[in-house]
Amino acid sequence: MNKKIQLFFLVILILTSCKSAEQRKIHAIQKFGYLDSIEPSKENISLYASKWGIEPNELYILDQESYKKTIWSFYENNKRLTHDLYQWHQLFVFNADENLISYQLNCRTKIVANDWDYNSRGTFSTYPPSDNSLKEFNKELKLSQLSPHFINEAGNALNEENIKDFELIIVTYWSIYHGRQSQKLIQTVLDYKKKHTDKRIKYVFVNNDE
Repeated sequence: MNKKIQLFFLVILILTSCKSAEQRKIHAIQKFGYLDSIEPSKENISLYASKWGIEPNELYILDQESYKKTIWSFYENNKRLTHDLYQWHQLFVFNADENLISYQLNCRTKIVANDWDYNSRGTFSTYPPSDNSLKEFNKELKLSQLSPHFINEAGNALNEENIKDFELIIVTYWSIYHGRQSQKLIQTVLDYKKKHTDKRIKYVFVNNDE
């Protein structure tokens, strides 16, 4: 095969690969219900939070710049923790002493019928939510290390609030971009909220759109 023919097939291969990558992206957006065309403005974050059942006093926005500095400070001693804290969907359950008692994230959660199932291990079938295998890798994490980066609509950080009277603090990372997946994650937590109205639980829904 001469060089011109080889070059022709190489160009075709490159073009086909690029097209396939774009097709895969479109397929993923359609398959998992992502909302890639919505601008994550504060107005839209409030709009989708309300639409998906989050109360205004439960809504927080992640301070990305300060958050990234904090999670990179963990890297030398716990690379796994830094990696995990970068994930787009995370569920933390902290006790009154701000110790982590349960932890889940998207990349280690079972997918059922094109949706992540955040209760596939029965985590939210008990009170308090049951532990799972992920906590053992990040058990030293404290709420106090994350709460300064959770900003409410008034511009105040979670660590400035009095949360000592709560039995549990459940922190949920969500985004507009991840559309149906975020909505289902939020609903998992809201279903738990409905079952345990007699418990003193602080619900913190943290939007992490960039």
